[in-house]
Amino acid sequence: MSTERIEQYLSEGYLYVVALDCAEKVVGVAGMRDYSHLFHLFVDDENQGKGLSRKLWDKVKEAALRNGNCGRFTVNSALNAENVYLRFGFKRIDGIRNRNGMVDIPMILDKAY
Repeated sequence: MSTERIEQYLSEGYLYVVALDCAEKVVGVAGMRDYSHLFHLFVDDENQGKGLSRKLWDKVKEAALRNGNCGRFTVNSALNAENVYLRFGFKRIDGIRNRNGMVDIPMILDKAY
């Protein structure tokens, strides 16, 4: 998640939402590709468990629905984040994958209204 990569994603039309604390420090970020694939969802350690990931997800999901998404989303979940996505309504579409050292779980959410 280097500055250069995020700039590239933004130039390619990815949607990003950023959460700031009172001191305007970044404490969370969500990124979506093509208004359908949740590409990034991170919350810093100090702010986890406070509902921030849900707020970030809701913001990018609402923007995607406003921009033509009919309610179908995908995500490649990190192993330790699967329960978060399950609470959002995502379901596994395959088992745990290891692609060149990237371990994830492909998931889908249909009819996210």
